[in-house]
Amino acid sequence: MKRNIWETKVRSIKLTDNLKDCAQLLSELHKISSEASLKQIKNFLSDNRHRIFGLYDPFNDWKLLSVITFSLDSLDDIDVITVHDFITQIDERSKGYGEHLLAYVEEEWAEKKRYNVVIIDTNNKNKTLEKFLINRMNYDFYNGKYTKNINNA
Repeated sequence: MKRNIWETKVRSIKLTDNLKDCAQLLSELHKISSEASLKQIKNFLSDNRHRIFGLYDPFNDWKLLSVITFSLDSLDDIDVITVHDFITQIDERSKGYGEHLLAYVEEEWAEKKRYNVVIIDTNNKNKTLEKFLINRMNYDFYNGKYTKNINNA
């Protein structure tokens, strides 16, 4: 059943959560085992500069639909959010979930917390991702990374 995007919920994923679904999804992205992915997630979250958010379907036993991982950085005195991983469950793609989750990071973290730039630094570069980021989300491709300036005036 297709859910209305507004019926989904974005939630922070923390070390104290059950990380199994998140590890499974990220293991598909990185083509590693779920156990190795779980270890990476725990290492990632043990640093307070790193965040993981998931988009969930509360009407389907809180099914994890999409995941985004990012770090809060500073480059040349500019506050930057660097997105490392960004993936939606294969059977849930093309429903706007990835767009919703990325917009959440841009609005709730970059704008409200006064970060100037969002950089998407992913090794998973493909035409679908490129088209999505450039045409739908208004990112620029510069120096091997997708970037978007956030207006915090």
